[in-house]
Amino acid sequence: MAHIDAGEAFEIESKFEIPSLSDMRHLESCFNAASADLRRERYYRTVMRYCDAEDLALYTGGTVLRTMDASLPYFINPEIFVKTKGVVDASGILTREEYQAHMSTNALDMTVLKNPRPIALLEPAKGRSLTEHFNTVVERHHISRSFAIDGKTVTVDLALDEVWYVEKASGDILRHAYEMEVEFEEELSDAGVTQEEARKAVRQVGDALRSQVPGLRPIEESRADTGYRLVAEKKSWPELK
Repeated sequence: MAHIDAGEAFEIESKFEIPSLSDMRHLESCFNAASADLRRERYYRTVMRYCDAEDLALYTGGTVLRTMDASLPYFINPEIFVKTKGVVDASGILTREEYQAHMSTNALDMTVLKNPRPIALLEPAKGRSLTEHFNTVVERHHISRSFAIDGKTVTVDLALDEVWYVEKASGDILRHAYEMEVEFEEELSDAGVTQEEARKAVRQVGDALRSQVPGLRPIEESRADTGYRLVAEKKSWPELK
């Protein structure tokens, strides 16, 4: 869901770990069969870089700061994202604030943020040196299809990802996985879709796909949670002799 330095914005999604590449291909087929209204489809490789102060002042305060490198042909400009950690409801759907703006280079540039809300969320790190702690390298198949929900057209994004979590300091791969995101796409939906209607669409699509691949495991951690946890766990590993 794209919000280019917009006002109040929300990300509504559910995430799952996929057991295998063959299961990922099956999920793609099931999603495509569920709706004839294809709105968008694209394949791309992207790198998301997670940045914070040395003591993780932002993350521990509930804010996630990340950038996304330019990825032609779809993402001509690098982007910066500011997100809250958000809340996961009983059905596993995450709702959180998300703000986004374009940068001119891949280097972190917070001056492009003009909206007061993300600026306020970044206040704990004001004037401090920020560094990249880890990144995620993602090979993504991204499909957007529309569904009828309570008389409205609601578009749902399906992201099928092969993802690598990479520690910045060492370049070590901390995790490799296949993951699925089911997310509300506001820009391709009818105006006036409520958060509850968006959650309903995400829940229905997610439940339908789970019924096709019983081995799907819900992921309650965000990628920020996973990455920072993996970096912390690695730092506590004893050195090999």
